[in-house]
Amino acid sequence: MHIYRLEKTVRIAGRDYFGRRAFITFMPIDAAGWYWKMPDGSAIEIEPSMLRHNSRRLTLVHNNTKMEIFEHVGALRFMGLSGVLIESSPWPPYFGRTHELWQALKPQCKETDEPIHWVTPHAHTFWSYPQTHRNFACRFTEMWPSKTKRLKITIAIDYPDLGKDEIVCDIHNKELLEQIFQAHSQGWPSWLYWPGTLLEWFPFRPRQECITWPQEHSRKKTLRLFAQHRLLDLLGALSVLLPADTMLSGNIRSVCSGHEADCHIVEQIREKGGLLQL
Repeated sequence: MHIYRLEKTVRIAGRDYFGRRAFITFMPIDAAGWYWKMPDGSAIEIEPSMLRHNSRRLTLVHNNTKMEIFEHVGALRFMGLSGVLIESSPWPPYFGRTHELWQALKPQCKETDEPIHWVTPHAHTFWSYPQTHRNFACRFTEMWPSKTKRLKITIAIDYPDLGKDEIVCDIHNKELLEQIFQAHSQGWPSWLYWPGTLLEWFPFRPRQECITWPQEHSRKKTLRLFAQHRLLDLLGALSVLLPADTMLSGNIRSVCSGHEADCHIVEQIREKGGLLQL
């Protein structure tokens, strides 16, 4: 696996989650890794301590600067993309997935002959959601180190009245990643579909086409798209762990889990010694 370099600046304009004008710009830089351009013009390297969990999203934070729904941006790093400086409105353009960002970037990226270095966590990490009297289900995310240059992720989901699904993926298959990038955000709870349809003209809300709704697909397809988007979100969270020009190795299992667990796993990996080069 080799590193991809961005050859030209790519600016993507659109509407954010609330329908406001928004932009995100990816710029090539000489330094390896991923960097974030601050309002004062400085560039800081993206690192794990910047990741925060908010309602239904992950946020990148540095001082008073924020980039919301970072999970859809960070997932791009698993294509092997390095040497990138990002500038964005606080809420970037919202497509409900990563596909549109990659389609804009891909023609301007070139695969180099530079090898990617593989890293894996020093220790096993595990975080589970508290069980309550209303929800006895065991919901968790965990990650084990690996001695092989491979990232294997298992995603298990279970939605009431919809069903279960499980996918097992080897992440460093670029064709598979491009497929994962196409899965829109989960339309759940599903009853939100009808108010959303009736109020589609109303401002300050995401467009219906940016969301996978069970009402628009078969049960089997809905579950598969839900699982694929869960994988996309997990990759976006894990991306902040990666040092320059590296790829993550390990085994991850996510069971009925989400953004909060991802944020805790990132924090635990950082606290337990970070990453070890293979």
